[in-house]
Amino acid sequence: YGCKDTSIQNIIIYTRPVADFDTNYACAPDSACSNDIITFTDNSSGPGLSIGYWYIDNPLYTGSEDFISSPYTSSYITTLIAGLHTINYIIQNQNGCRDSIANTIQVVDVPNAYFIPVDSICVNDSLLIYVDTNLSTGYITNYFWEITDTNNVSQWSTNTSSSTLPNFPTLQQGFGPIKYYISLTVSNCCGDSTYLDSIIIKPLPSVFFTTNLVGYPCPTADLPVQSDITISFNDFADTINTDYVVIDWGDNNTDTLYPDCGNIPGSINLLNVCYPNLVHSYNQIGVYNICITGYNECGDSTY
Repeated sequence: YGCKDTSIQNIIIYTRPVADFDTNYACAPDSACSNDIITFTDNSSGPGLSIGYWYIDNPLYTGSEDFISSPYTSSYITTLIAGLHTINYIIQNQNGCRDSIANTIQVVDVPNAYFIPVDSICVNDSLLIYVDTNLSTGYITNYFWEITDTNNVSQWSTNTSSSTLPNFPTLQQGFGPIKYYISLTVSNCCGDSTYLDSIIIKPLPSVFFTTNLVGYPCPTADLPVQSDITISFNDFADTINTDYVVIDWGDNNTDTLYPDCGNIPGSINLLNVCYPNLVHSYNQIGVYNICITGYNECGDSTY
């Protein structure tokens, strides 16, 4: 029988758009700041673009849009909390053809400065470690360290982009412990925060003495054999920062003294008198060097 029929339909293939968008914020191209204004603007290409759909952290495009750009040239202006966010965008043209794109954006807060100091350090410590641990948190682009004295006069400072502790300087020694303040300011484009703490630089002992020889320290006459020589150092030894002293008479004889403030015979209850005057004599003719050495936890020093 061979019966036939023919049907012809014309179909139109529309050009599919190519999705794209720009992101603008105050700290671009660095990370955006939490709760600062962020602007998303369409940058798609293709004929007949009409409408855009924005989704935040919604890769499956489920539920309601966070924003609809109608017309598509309308920018999406919003704020975001700190974190890594995915911006999903759909562009649609007048023929209903769609394309999508997803970009990520890092949003950060102002960082928090914090460190654990070494409370005290000896002036002669070779490592000069004033800070035990840097515990600052957040997105940090710069670390500013500074050491100031008690008059808020800067003694040292340095800028670095590394969280590694810097090489700290040698700080001036005093007769007694010296307090310094160490601060750390951490920052990014969003702002900065500062943490301040104190450190104590402990001194070496400080000792000195005088004798009863006429013209000391350059005696004008020799000391006769078996004559007494008296040394006095009570007013010249730092009893607060010197744990004890050793007197070397230069003839293989030594004396060791510990401060006993207020209990020295002849000076009972005088708290500023901590050592007795010492008397010594030499049995042989010669030249003798008298040395006094003070000791504390940081080491020793000799006069």
